[in-house]
Amino acid sequence: WHSPVISPQDASLGSFTPKPSVFCPVCEVRKPPHRACGSGRQWIVDPRKYDWVPYACQYPQHTDASASACVKGKRILFSGDSHTRTFFNAFMDKVCKVPAAAQKGHATSQCHSPNATSPCHTAYLCMEHNYLGWVDATLNPDWWDVIVANFGQHPACGAHHWTQTEFRNWFDNYMALVLRRLKDQKDRKGGQTRFVWYSSNAMPIARDKMMTASDDWRTNQRLQMYEWYAKARIDVLQEENGWLGRGQLLYMDSFSPTLPLQEAADGDCGHFSVASYQRPTINQLLNFVCPKL
Repeated sequence: WHSPVISPQDASLGSFTPKPSVFCPVCEVRKPPHRACGSGRQWIVDPRKYDWVPYACQYPQHTDASASACVKGKRILFSGDSHTRTFFNAFMDKVCKVPAAAQKGHATSQCHSPNATSPCHTAYLCMEHNYLGWVDATLNPDWWDVIVANFGQHPACGAHHWTQTEFRNWFDNYMALVLRRLKDQKDRKGGQTRFVWYSSNAMPIARDKMMTASDDWRTNQRLQMYEWYAKARIDVLQEENGWLGRGQLLYMDSFSPTLPLQEAADGDCGHFSVASYQRPTINQLLNFVCPKL
């Protein structure tokens, strides 16, 4: 195992691989106790037995001890929609032992400075519900060591119906403002706040009610096209902005690890259960935040 700063190319393609303690050449599947939104599709890769491993590199699988050491003393902002909130909650649960840290609440911010009994008691972690990517006062690099941000699900939903051009224009304007703030921070105080684009998750394949009962555009094809553009632009921005520190602007892929999964959270057509997909994305983020551990 080695621990480089992982590039987008390294981490965006991979497969579910049996954990070292499991001897099985192919992915075993299980039947969850419920169906995804009434669909007959019941299969899912068992996250207890398989880890997501990129083809081009092998990054360390963080233990509870190394995960808590990674976030020690850090201020981390998660900014995005309900999928980002699910990721924040999974991160807080695994790393900080704080379950259900954030609740639904559009345009709200929910922050935690875990108490002395938590492994993260010296950290400060916040979830900002910002589902369309507004560059607001909260997105201030001076306040954070790491910013994890995403939008994509709501632009494609029935209420907005963004075309590819609309998403691309909004994403370009958003990233221009983010980079302007990072550059200003660097010029003023030599700041090195890391910005991580957390890609949109794939949608559960069995989401029949969402597709038939509403005019929803959140298909995996549309979301993947959004993310192809976001990833390509971040690659370009890394090259064009030589002032960025190593690993300061990163793309974190959560679309690929969720694309093979079919199970939605119980009674929820739009989100995966925490156990289904959060382990690989949590591990990706920990390796981005702490590449030297």
